[in-house]
Amino acid sequence: MSHTPSGSLWGHAFQLRPHQPRNVDFIQRALSVLNRGDCDTARALLDLAHAHICLAEAEARAEEVESVAAEAAVEQQRALALKARADADQADADRAEAAARKAAAESAAAESQVATVHARAEVARAEVAALEAEDTARLTPVERAVRKVARLILAAHHTIPASRKPQAPDMYAVSLETVQDALRVSHTVAGQRRQAAADLIANGYTGDCDLSLSGQ
Repeated sequence: MSHTPSGSLWGHAFQLRPHQPRNVDFIQRALSVLNRGDCDTARALLDLAHAHICLAEAEARAEEVESVAAEAAVEQQRALALKARADADQADADRAEAAARKAAAESAAAESQVATVHARAEVARAEVAALEAEDTARLTPVERAVRKVARLILAAHHTIPASRKPQAPDMYAVSLETVQDALRVSHTVAGQRRQAAADLIANGYTGDCDLSLSGQ
């Protein structure tokens, strides 16, 4: 039997008393055997009670950790859900932006097409007016041809964007092949008519029904 002072065991037993609800049997048995002077058995029972108390505290801490972990998992799931919604909203915004860009591009293309049609109509009306004026003025075929090429050069000049448009119309904006097709003449004659048209423009011809300038 151990010679451990019984007084220290009594103190140990009373220190464990706050935890008695879970260790009543061990502590009561320890006190009983301690009263009989069996310190070794009392210590063993108190150690067992203390072990149960430590186990209970460890289990309580584990439950607390599990609770915190569960709350963290819930927060993580909430964060993932928020991110998923944010990603979905961003995807919707991207699709809306892409649709808006497509609509804007289609609108711009339609406006450009309308402007092109209007420009062609204006060119056609101007051509008709010029031809009628030429008929009235009884211009020669060469004069008519030169003016026609001059109007082609002026029309090509008007289609050049303002940022790249030269100050004066350039006869080379209209190829000799285009002049050949328009006048149904040879390559040499097309070159002559284009040069004459450039000279006519340089002298002030604007493509309107102004027949005061010679086409020669």
